[in-house]
Amino acid sequence: MTPRRLRLAGLPTDLLLVDAVVTITIAGFLLFDLPRSVEWPLAVLFVLVLPGYVLVAAMFPTSPNVRWLFAVRPNTDSPLGRPYGPGWALRVAMSLLGSLLVVSTVGIVLSAFGVFRLTPVVIGIGGITFAGSMVAWVRRRRVPPDWRADPAAGGTPSAISRTLGLSGIQTVTFGIAVLMLVGSLAFFAITPSPGTPYSEATLVASGDGETFFGENESVTFVAGEGNTLHVSLGNHEGRPITYTLVGQIQRVGPNGTVNETRTVDRGQVSLADGETVVIPRRIDPTMTGESLRLQYRLYTQPVSDDPKPANAALTLRHWIDVVGENRS
Repeated sequence: MTPRRLRLAGLPTDLLLVDAVVTITIAGFLLFDLPRSVEWPLAVLFVLVLPGYVLVAAMFPTSPNVRWLFAVRPNTDSPLGRPYGPGWALRVAMSLLGSLLVVSTVGIVLSAFGVFRLTPVVIGIGGITFAGSMVAWVRRRRVPPDWRADPAAGGTPSAISRTLGLSGIQTVTFGIAVLMLVGSLAFFAITPSPGTPYSEATLVASGDGETFFGENESVTFVAGEGNTLHVSLGNHEGRPITYTLVGQIQRVGPNGTVNETRTVDRGQVSLADGETVVIPRRIDPTMTGESLRLQYRLYTQPVSDDPKPANAALTLRHWIDVVGENRS
């Protein structure tokens, strides 16, 4: 089977596969309750691999010089009159770095607009990946068919080995190494080092602790009325801890400057080592407005009446709206 027969309507199969995985991931995370065994592999691909892959595919629409896997060498015989792009192994490494860049950018932008929640994050990353895939397809269409990059063309282990310029054993080893690298990045990104003491805290929507605070919708509090939220606390410090929680609402300017701060909550909770609890907190804000920053600081040491933010072990933030008291 020739590489040309594996293309569907002029679309390279690798980009079709990327679009399919992104579609499944978006639908799975936003519409269905996926089991963890399916959720984690999709999340790793969606966050750490695919955004950078389409970015690299758009940058390098031509096939690499397989005889120089890690090099860029001038190609005097190319009808394009340009040097070959980097080899597939280098493109894989660039994809991982590109994914980190894309995901970080999405996070920064969403945080700046106060909409850093699951749905905007998934839609943002998915939208950029779809757009990158389309740009990559357009750029490949401008390249003569025999020179288009398509790692999925061939479809057999021997064809993949020829594409990479490696033997069969080397190809298998390379694939295992890539999977281990991606898995390691995902694992170490979410797992503390063994033996390292730490505390964890999360704003959650209810006492069961299963839904993040404001995960699926914006949060609006009413001034002059008691508003309830929950804080999930976990002690992994290796000793009992009495935590101090300080809740504040801040008015933040366009350049990130805090123009006004009001303390709306303060309390303590004692946890044994290894204990995790979800505690309700009731706040009554007096500051009103849109896109106010709700901030909870967690202290593991005794604090003064006016604790410094720099001394907090953890800081939780979420953007909320506070409307005036309902007098009807």
